[in-house]
Amino acid sequence: MRLSLGTPPSPSLTNLLTQTSPVQRIANVTRTCFDLLNAGISVITAVNIQHLESLNDVVNRTTGVRVRETIPDHFLRRADEVVNVDVSVDTLRTRLRQGKIYDVVKIEQALNNFFRKGNLSALRELALRQVATDQATKAHDYRETRRTGSGCDP
Repeated sequence: MRLSLGTPPSPSLTNLLTQTSPVQRIANVTRTCFDLLNAGISVITAVNIQHLESLNDVVNRTTGVRVRETIPDHFLRRADEVVNVDVSVDTLRTRLRQGKIYDVVKIEQALNNFFRKGNLSALRELALRQVATDQATKAHDYRETRRTGSGCDP
């Protein structure tokens, strides 16, 4: 990815951050996101909950699947904002059946393995808890900053 000097920074949309691919590619995409952030360019991306490194053991115990493509948690902590995009388990399975998530040849295998209703319900709960924890941490940090007098309201 090349950056043009003298061009005002604008958001960069980085898709497929953790899609199944060689580990080296994931590391490169993650590093590229950090490079963009360090250059003052906002990054917008999507990450499924099962790809957070610290949740790998929980996801494995819950789903029986060891997710190989993970990102470090500090990537998520660096975010100014985390938005949970939530759909029902049935909606997600319907989208999968329609070929909107995986190639047609992988649909049945996905529905019978990782995308079972129980797995998706557990992952959905995990995502909601993770976003709530992130919000609680940011609220606590904000209150602490205000309490010490080092912060100001916009």
